[in-house]
Amino acid sequence: MGGVVAGGGAYFSGASPPGITSRQTTQRYMKQLLFIASLLLGAGAARSQTSQSDGLLLHEQGHYDMALLLAAIFKKQVGILVLRRGTYSQQVRELFAGILQEIKQLEVQYDVETEHRKNAAAQLVWDQKIALLLRAAAQ
Repeated sequence: MGGVVAGGGAYFSGASPPGITSRQTTQRYMKQLLFIASLLLGAGAARSQTSQSDGLLLHEQGHYDMALLLAAIFKKQVGILVLRRGTYSQQVRELFAGILQEIKQLEVQYDVETEHRKNAAAQLVWDQKIALLLRAAAQ
């Protein structure tokens, strides 16, 4: 029995799982996951602090960029994940949870090292590091 490729290249053995019937459905699901990730990581903070200093906005942009990093890594990893019939949902949840945990740890390190944007030199280093991580994840 052949497999069906759904969405981002994930391979399903047997029939497509319920709810994942087309590329459009998969894309809609990915958009929902990206939205959830941005909420979990507080990505909206950069938009809500327009009256704050440029330094604070730049720092909050780092948090937003980490939400984008989460999404990019997840998209890449789910695209190569071999999904098994009956456990695909758990596999995807576990993948997302693992990446989310790593990003949250990275965010804690980011806040500690930058002292929540007060350490300008560390902030510059982190800005470059985050940009590099985003570029690598997009490839």
